[in-house]
Amino acid sequence: KYDVLCALYDKFRRIFDHVFMAEYSVEISVDVNPKLIMMVSWITFLLAKGKVLQVEDDLVISFQLLLCVFEYFIKLSPSAVLKEPYKTAVNNMSVNGPNRTLRRGQSRNIRTSKQSETNTRVIEALCKESDCSVDEVKDIYVKSFAPFLDSVGISAPNGLPEVENLSEQYEELYLKNKDLDARLFLSHDETLQHRDCFELERTPQKTDGEEVNVIPPQTPVRAAMNTIQQLMVILNSASDLPSDSLISYFNNCTMNPTKTILQRIELQSDVFRTRFAEAVGQA
Repeated sequence: KYDVLCALYDKFRRIFDHVFMAEYSVEISVDVNPKLIMMVSWITFLLAKGKVLQVEDDLVISFQLLLCVFEYFIKLSPSAVLKEPYKTAVNNMSVNGPNRTLRRGQSRNIRTSKQSETNTRVIEALCKESDCSVDEVKDIYVKSFAPFLDSVGISAPNGLPEVENLSEQYEELYLKNKDLDARLFLSHDETLQHRDCFELERTPQKTDGEEVNVIPPQTPVRAAMNTIQQLMVILNSASDLPSDSLISYFNNCTMNPTKTILQRIELQSDVFRTRFAEAVGQA
């Protein structure tokens, strides 16, 4: 679980640096600045991860949930702290205002309907950057993240949730699970012994007169996303029925195993759907 959190925090910092400005105008309110957004968004992710996911060490689903958190806070942030293309996307959103004024007590249907009405360029840009399925992230947002937002009632007059409120809720979750306090990643606490194993290694320097074409190693999150994409390509091109050669082989068996195999497939499918629903909190 620690290794998964390391990978997720490393990815969190990379995405954050890609989305938000390192320096911002003095005209921006001190109450809404990149440092505050980083703190609030990471704690929100930790709280959502602990409350929504039944299997917290699932790297892929956790990362999709992280993108939901980014999408949410990008739309709440002033455009002056955003880089392109997120700055333009937020400026062009016609319903940006209502998202900022949602209050505790408003129904999940209102929040999810606003989500479906808003410009999708933010989530599309996030997913494109991370090689992640837009539809899968949207599904996580509507079915898991939006209900979470309503359940914890995170809203504030300035458009961002209050750090103290989120931190108190996470503190309760942390003490209940008696787990590591992942908030300490933000302060680079030595007790976590945050390693560089999830950082991209430096590309080896080529010597004089030598051409070197080296592809840097992938981060765990990127590797997981690529593996899923490769699996989807294989499954999309595969037939649901056995090939003619396999059917012929089964027919030549003393006892044709086709019926038994189909029954096992149906059973395993039911088990997979049940456990997947439990993992994403939709059981």
